[in-house]
Amino acid sequence: MKKIAWLQLISFTLILASCSLFGDIINPEKSVATADIDQKGGSIEATDILVRIPATAFDSQNSLEISEVKNAPTELVSVNSKLFVLEGLPLNVNKGIKIKIKKNTNQPSQIPLLAVGEEIFIKSLNKTAIHYQYLPAVDSSGYTLATLPATDQKISETDASGRVAETKVKMYLISFDGNFSIDTPEGHFKMYFPYLSMKDNVVKLGSNLEGAYSKFKNLGFSYSSRSSWPMNVTIKKLDAGVYGYASNSVLGYNYGCMEFNSDNLKDDDELKLTAGHEFFHLVQSFYDPRNRFSRAKSGNYTHFWLDEATAVWIEKMFSTQTNYVSNIRNSHQMAPFSGFQKGAEENAGEHGYGMSAVVKYLTVKNGDALVRTAYQSIKANKHPVEAISPTTPFIWWDSFFRDYLEGKVYDDVNTGFWLASNHGLFDIKAEKDTVKEFKKTYADYSAAIFRVSLNYDKFTDGANIVFTLPTDADSRVTIYKTVGTKMQLVASAIDKVTLKDILKLKTDKSVLFALVTNTASKAGYLGSRDLTLKIKVNNLELDENLFGKWTTSDGDYSYTFKSDGTAIQRVNGIDYNWNWVIENKQIKMFIPNGKPAYMTYKIENNKLYFWGESLGIWSAPLYKS
Repeated sequence: MKKIAWLQLISFTLILASCSLFGDIINPEKSVATADIDQKGGSIEATDILVRIPATAFDSQNSLEISEVKNAPTELVSVNSKLFVLEGLPLNVNKGIKIKIKKNTNQPSQIPLLAVGEEIFIKSLNKTAIHYQYLPAVDSSGYTLATLPATDQKISETDASGRVAETKVKMYLISFDGNFSIDTPEGHFKMYFPYLSMKDNVVKLGSNLEGAYSKFKNLGFSYSSRSSWPMNVTIKKLDAGVYGYASNSVLGYNYGCMEFNSDNLKDDDELKLTAGHEFFHLVQSFYDPRNRFSRAKSGNYTHFWLDEATAVWIEKMFSTQTNYVSNIRNSHQMAPFSGFQKGAEENAGEHGYGMSAVVKYLTVKNGDALVRTAYQSIKANKHPVEAISPTTPFIWWDSFFRDYLEGKVYDDVNTGFWLASNHGLFDIKAEKDTVKEFKKTYADYSAAIFRVSLNYDKFTDGANIVFTLPTDADSRVTIYKTVGTKMQLVASAIDKVTLKDILKLKTDKSVLFALVTNTASKAGYLGSRDLTLKIKVNNLELDENLFGKWTTSDGDYSYTFKSDGTAIQRVNGIDYNWNWVIENKQIKMFIPNGKPAYMTYKIENNKLYFWGESLGIWSAPLYKS
C-alpha cells in the first residue's frame, strides 16, 4: 500500500512484458518440451519436469509448451529447482494438474512448496507484475510434487477477449523450501516467512489481518465468494518503499493472496494500515462482477478508482489518530476537481487516492455501511458513481466542495494548499487589471478553483468585484475569502456574485477564491462542457445622480451611465463603450490600457452640464430620459 514518490507516479498503462517485481526481465531461455493435449488428457515432460493432465481436465485440444528460464525469482529464499514456464493452458481447467519438479539438492525440505507465478495486475502497485503464490507440496525422492488446482467460475474465450487481449494462461513454476509457516488462531490466514527470528512480528501481522477480517464482516461484507480458507500470506523481500499488496488469481477467488515486505515487519503502525488496506482489496474482489481472468489480469475497469478510494478511506479503522489522513493522499488532493468518473481516465488508481475525500464526506453524512451498500451495487453491475451516491450527486456535489475547501473533510487541504494549488490566478495589481475570464472544460461532476489576489493600492471605498457564470442550474460560483489561515464562505449563486468592500478585504489582507462547480452529466459520466467564469473589478466611486440616459435636445448626442461602472457614449448614431468613475469630483472616462478623459460636470433641475475648459463656459444641457 505505502509507496515512495516515484512508485506513486507509475503510469496506469499496463506493462505487458513479463517482469519481476524487482525489474528483472524474465525471458524463456529455451523450449524443452511441447505437447498437444485434448479431452483425453496426457502429459508433457522434460528432463527435470513432468506435467500430467488428467482426462476431461481440458474441454478441447491445447498446445502446451515448457521452457526453462535463466533467472530465478530473487525474492524467493531456499529455491531448490530450476524455474520453468508452462504456456498454453486454457482459461478453464476442470481437474487438478499434477506437477513433478526435480530438486537440485538431496536435502529434505522443511516445508516443501511449489511457487506458481502469474502475470497479474496488482492494484496497489498500479501495474502488471509476476506474483508468486504457494501451493502445498510433497518432497519425494529428490522431487517436489504438487497439484495445480482446477479453476472455478467457468468462462469463455469470447468473454475474456472482450476484456483483455490474452486467452491463454502462462504459469511460472519453481520448487523451494518454505522454511516456516504459522496459521492464525482464527484460521483465516496462513503466514509463510523465511526466518524464525521474524515469528513474533509475523504473529502480530496475522492478528492485524484477523482484525481486518472481523471489521469488514461486522460492516456487513460477505465472504461467501471464497469457499476455501486460510488465505496464503507471504512475507518476503519486496521493493523498497512497498509495504505489501494483495493480488487475485486466474484460478479464482480461493487463490487470492497477499505479500508483505520482510524489511518493514517492525513498523507496526504502517503495517496495520497496510494489512487493512490490502485485505480490503480482496474483499472488494468478492463483489467484482467481472470473470476471474479479468479480475486477475486487467486494471482497466470502471470501478477501479472506487476500489482505491474506499481502501484509502477504510484505513481510518486501523489508526489510533484522530482525524486520520492516509499519506497516500499526498499529491492527489485535487482529484475531485477532475471529474467524478472522467478523472479516472488518465490514472484510475491515483484518481481514487484523491477521491477518498468523496467517500469520507458521504460516509460521514450517511454512515460507514454506505461502502458495503456500494459494493453490493457494483456486484449488480451498477455504475460506481451511482453505487457510492446515496442520492443523485446533483444534490450534494456543491456541498461536498464547500466542506472540502474549508478542510472539514480531510485536513490535508487548507488555505496554504489552495494558495499553491488552483486552476488560475487573477492578480489585481494595476488599474488595467479590471477584467479576467477563465474559460475551462469541465467534466461531468467536476469543479475548478481560481485565486484572486488584491494587490492594487488605489481601491476606492465603492470598489466591488463581480463574478459571473452563464445562467445555468448545472453550475454554481461560490466565493471564499481567507481570514488568517481559514477559508470563509462569502457568497454563492448559480449566475452572479457581487462582492463589495474590496478596500476592506485588501486592508484585511484577504485573498479571494472563486469555486466553480459543474453538476451537468450524461450517461456514463464521461461528458464535458466549456464554462467561462468572468471576473470584473469595478473600482468605483459613482454618482447615483448620473445613472440613466442623458440626451441633447436634438437627440444627436447622449451619455448612458450605468450603475456597474460602464457607460455608452452615442455620437451621430454610433455607440462608444467606456468605463467611468468619479475621481476628484470629475467624471473619469476610460478603457483598459487607454488614456483617460476627465469631465467636470454639474446637475441642475434634471439637466446635465459639462464645463468647456477651452471656452470657459458650461455646455448646452443634456436632458434625463
